[in-house]
Amino acid sequence: MRRTAFAAIVLAVLGGLTATQAADAPSVQVRKDDARYVVTAQFEVAADPRAVLRVLGDYDEIPQFIPRVKRSVVTLRDGHHLVVEQTVAARLLMFSKELHLVLDVHEDGNSIEFRDTCNRSFDSYAGSWVVRPSSTGSRVVYELSATPSFDVPSLVLGRLLKRDSMEMIESLRHAIQQNR
Repeated sequence: MRRTAFAAIVLAVLGGLTATQAADAPSVQVRKDDARYVVTAQFEVAADPRAVLRVLGDYDEIPQFIPRVKRSVVTLRDGHHLVVEQTVAARLLMFSKELHLVLDVHEDGNSIEFRDTCNRSFDSYAGSWVVRPSSTGSRVVYELSATPSFDVPSLVLGRLLKRDSMEMIESLRHAIQQNR
């Protein structure tokens, strides 16, 4: 697996919780600040930080384990700096939207920071992944600040962000456990 960054906002589920995962349920909060949405998520996974970062950084495989990511391609790689293009399918009830991101990504040991530079789907979109050792393996913290450039009721978008963040975490946990 190649190390790159990971940054899709809306990602999908691969399966149910194991007993260990249920005991360590992820924490996901979504809040709205004017037109901006802020997502903060934390979870534990039974794998060392290097294994977690390998999965977060494997853009060739992201569409395989996160079904809402339809396309993910590294277009530039220069040391710890990358540019990654992604297409993501977002759906909730009658709302459906294809999101396009061109992520400027910076890796720094135990963290990955990203920012969308194309502004096609979002007026602003930036966040990070931070991975630290924990007593059970790794603690992962995800933060995202996004201002959509499309109209959708805030209640709908808030629910979509929370649901997709939870699904993303479960997909990542599964992929990390498979690739430790």
